[in-house]
Amino acid sequence: MKGSGFLHTVAQKIFEKEKDNLQNVMVLFPNQRAIRFFFEYLKDNARNSVTPNDKDNSVFFVPKIFSIDQMVGDYLGDMRKGDNLELLYLLYTVYCDVFRKNLQTQDDYTIESFDEFYFWGSVILKDFDQIDKELVNAEALFRNLQDYKDLEIDPKEYLNSQQIELINRLFNSNIDNDESSMRKNFVKVWNNLYEIYQQFNVLLDKHNLAYSGKMYREFARRLEQGEITLNCEKIKIIGFSVLNKVEKKIFRLLKEQYTTDFYWDYDNYYAKNDKNEAGIFIRENIVLFPQSNDLKDVSFDNIANKKQKINIISSPYETTSLAYIGMWLKEVVTSKSVLNTTAIVLNDESLIPLVIKSLPADYKGKINITMGYPFNQTWLYNELLADLYALVDKGEFSKQKVFDTIKHIVDSFTDKQKDGLWQVAILKKISEMLLSFIDMLDKIKDVKIGGDIIKNVLKKELSAFSLDIISDGIDGVQLMGMLETRSLDFENVLMLSTDDDNLPKLSREVSFIPYSFRKAYDMGSMERKSGVFAYYFYRLLQHTKRVDYIYTTIGGENKLKEKSRFLRQIEIEFPAIGEKKQINYKSLTAVKALRPENREYFFDINELKFLDKGDKRLSPSSLNNLIHCQQKFYLKNVRYLSETIDDDDYLAIAFGNVFHNSINLFYEDIKGKNIGVEDAMPYIENAVDKYINSDAAEQDKRVCSDAIHLNMIKKYMKQVYRKDFENNVEYIGGEKEYKRDLNVGGYTVHLFGRLDRIDRVEDSNYGHVVRIVDYKTGAAKERNFNTFEQLMQCPNEGQKSRKNGFENIFEILFYCYLAYNNGEADVIKPELLYLSNLDDRDITMSESRSRNKNVFYYDKNTNEAFEKSLKTMLGDFLSKQQGEKYEAIINEDKCRYCDYYILCRMGKKQDDNDTI
Repeated sequence: MKGSGFLHTVAQKIFEKEKDNLQNVMVLFPNQRAIRFFFEYLKDNARNSVTPNDKDNSVFFVPKIFSIDQMVGDYLGDMRKGDNLELLYLLYTVYCDVFRKNLQTQDDYTIESFDEFYFWGSVILKDFDQIDKELVNAEALFRNLQDYKDLEIDPKEYLNSQQIELINRLFNSNIDNDESSMRKNFVKVWNNLYEIYQQFNVLLDKHNLAYSGKMYREFARRLEQGEITLNCEKIKIIGFSVLNKVEKKIFRLLKEQYTTDFYWDYDNYYAKNDKNEAGIFIRENIVLFPQSNDLKDVSFDNIANKKQKINIISSPYETTSLAYIGMWLKEVVTSKSVLNTTAIVLNDESLIPLVIKSLPADYKGKINITMGYPFNQTWLYNELLADLYALVDKGEFSKQKVFDTIKHIVDSFTDKQKDGLWQVAILKKISEMLLSFIDMLDKIKDVKIGGDIIKNVLKKELSAFSLDIISDGIDGVQLMGMLETRSLDFENVLMLSTDDDNLPKLSREVSFIPYSFRKAYDMGSMERKSGVFAYYFYRLLQHTKRVDYIYTTIGGENKLKEKSRFLRQIEIEFPAIGEKKQINYKSLTAVKALRPENREYFFDINELKFLDKGDKRLSPSSLNNLIHCQQKFYLKNVRYLSETIDDDDYLAIAFGNVFHNSINLFYEDIKGKNIGVEDAMPYIENAVDKYINSDAAEQDKRVCSDAIHLNMIKKYMKQVYRKDFENNVEYIGGEKEYKRDLNVGGYTVHLFGRLDRIDRVEDSNYGHVVRIVDYKTGAAKERNFNTFEQLMQCPNEGQKSRKNGFENIFEILFYCYLAYNNGEADVIKPELLYLSNLDDRDITMSESRSRNKNVFYYDKNTNEAFEKSLKTMLGDFLSKQQGEKYEAIINEDKCRYCDYYILCRMGKKQDDNDTI
């Protein structure tokens, strides 16, 4: 990257012009990543300008370099940008006041709890932010609609589907087809928003807090009134693209008050073509703020003149495209200098964990990441959430306890890991957010929030939390999202997810402000959003020598996908440029250079060793395989082909094994003893140590024996026991195995299952009731169902698979079936105990299309119905004709993680050079 590109050129020009006055210069950028590169380029220019005679006495003064967010925050020292959680809490207190006052006489509306408010409160907060950033007169926008008859037109003329869903959700209704009710409810919300906006801003001022738009608007006001003086003589504004109205106002004021130069990054290929949407913002910006004369001798015709190799590559699935990363790096990175001019760009940033995992081992330490990483995909998420839940349960959710808890977590891994910097960074940010939230809870006494609500909100907030990974390094391959590429140039670019769903990504934002209102107040449009993506796309082409675009052809539920229209656009445009633009077409196959051809397997009743005199039995997991995919069932449960699991993938399995076996040893050890919660830790530690050092744990110990994982297991065990102790649970047994033979269509089918735990507890409906508890160490899933047939429905080709979580419901009801028919109890209560949510365990059953959910109990009637459905499902399978093929349900969301995929989709290698 060094020696070419927009940012390098601008750094050189500024240094040459201001090298004797840099300490009096302020430089503004749209984002952080560009700052790091600019600073390095500036240092290169300083080094190159030093002569041998001046070397010992040379001094390099550094300009003040800010992102625009930093500048606004630094010069508003009396105002702090609030964390999302504390802002939402303050907004909730205002909402309660306003709606309680204005709607208290209406019987059809009740004030939501804070966790129920969380979703649509976030929508209002985003709306307020955009109102301020676009300098909209909020009073004029939220003009009072005195009567909902003022909106006689169809609500769908001014509300999109997301807004209609939002109104329905807010009023707990389903009024898509009732226009008068929709208008009435919309007006109820709308007529209160300006009062909420006013009072919310007053409350924020009281606490010296603000959201982003409020800070920008206040900065512009103070700058205009002469209340802010920047500590500089000259200002350089570099690399911005789309500007909102408050940014335009700030730049206009800076231009009036200071010597200000603007450096726009663009190419004449799209900037001078009125029909190319990539230039829509640049054309506006150059008119408002002309390009600096410093760049008058710089060419902006790179796309038309630069020789480039462009590969447009189709891939059936996102996961298939990941295998290409290693091949591509091997091709393009031929030296360390090339390494530093190479970037991998993600249009779907949710792929970052998979991309990181797909990088070749020899690139560890050679990748710089600049993008958001979802916190709920880290190992810290469940541990932190469990610890915070425990504090809430004990009534100790205080600033000091939260601080101590997070510090303890940090200490637990920084002593053992050298690569813990990102963990420390995100925990610091989360700690600041939580401490601010607790501070708000202490200050605002008008709205009380119970423990369950706090836990729900914590889970929502942490689930949505994203770690902004900003690498300081500029050496190595850059891994970044499209937004982070602004102002940066690379010679080699690999861009993933260039299908029309992701490029441009134009999903409508949920908002209370109708489209017609947004259009009237010039608050952005889908066309302008598309222009932003078009600019980023074309801008990356300005200095590349090679760029590879990968688009996927099949999405979730086997939905067909198309390449981005931006790719289609350059396919049409670039051939007219001539031989300088070499476009090649390639394709990736689903499995390592194999053409995917269906491999078929055929039914033979004599192979089924779980029938009649056979010595095998069907477990609930094998029945789930049968329901999900007959072909997988055949390979795993008829042919008994074992799965090959890598250590990385085995960690989650080993973690579950250690937990299940350890907690069973613990309960067996304390059975019949009256052990308090705080006295239980020696027994817990002994149980974990006993299992981990046993012969049975040989494989688990290999990947799950470090202190971090074992401490997490011990914490979870203590939390489970705390709940059991508080509810006076009577432990009966664990890891108990049941067997049953079932007559189906003239065959005897052998069944079995091993329960995690069976106990007895006081129940409000049945007095003392026997429970079957199934531990789940993964993320919580669906616990409600309508019918047994729904749980056992095998999808047909092209249909959706069962709802996520139905496999777990079926499994525990199968255990109830075995236990009931072995005489354990007349009534059994099943519970799915997800360690990520210890409070919500009940299985519920609701009638179709009904919102009423009833806690499910297994008794005589449900046993008859369950057995009938089970017989039907097994009977349909056993009625196959000899030689009939096993059905393979092709569902990419499931298949890409299946260990038997290569056996289902076997084929021959391709000789075609265009297939990778």
